[in-house]
Amino acid sequence: MDRSHFYGLKPAVTAIVLTAVIRIGRKSLKNEVMWALAAFAFIAIYFSKRPFPRSFSVPASSDFSGACFGNQDSDTGSKERSGSTVSVIGDDEESPPHAKPNLTRAFRVSVLWLTLWLTPTLIIGAMRGWESTLFKEGLFFSKAAVVTFGGAYAVLPYVAQQALFHYGWLKPGQMLDGLGLAETTPGPLIMVLQFVGFMGAWQHPEGLPPLVAATIGALITTWATFTPCFLWIFWVAPISNNCVATPD
Repeated sequence: MDRSHFYGLKPAVTAIVLTAVIRIGRKSLKNEVMWALAAFAFIAIYFSKRPFPRSFSVPASSDFSGACFGNQDSDTGSKERSGSTVSVIGDDEESPPHAKPNLTRAFRVSVLWLTLWLTPTLIIGAMRGWESTLFKEGLFFSKAAVVTFGGAYAVLPYVAQQALFHYGWLKPGQMLDGLGLAETTPGPLIMVLQFVGFMGAWQHPEGLPPLVAATIGALITTWATFTPCFLWIFWVAPISNNCVATPD
């Protein structure tokens, strides 16, 4: 398909992303501390060109510390409670036994999901080489799954920065094409990452047929992005749930 078909989608996608940023900002930036952290992250990324993970390490640690030590104002995920609202599992209820932190269970969960998560990437590295595009995609999207949080609009800027300017997998116009396709089809916006993995391997097949390389690239990208979710759910969630303080 001629890429000119996507020209009308690019300004529309830009407007959608800007609108989403404004809406997320209104919900998340509730006080002066949150505004200061957001300004720090913007300056660090845009002006200082600091890597995304390093820029967000301070806001992440600040929010986690606020949750652990009971600073409810810094907890952007806290919900307003009313007497008429009843949830099935409320924050004020004691966690069931299987949801409480347990060292033995945490170890088993970690071994299982780390093995499932990393094995395909290591197999690709052993078969295709540790400097191959496919292995780098698996490694990069594994790292992105660890250091990014906050939904697709938090992940995509980091992925675009690395895929375009560090690895050279895509060009800026192609990234906008992927965003345009994602916004015009049902499904989560995070699937743009699959598009990035597909196009990166398509344009750098390294001896494989482009379609085969692109298909493997899309699969390893999806696997490395979504498999860690189960590790966070079964291992980290009980710890964080036990850490968040409930209001008086």
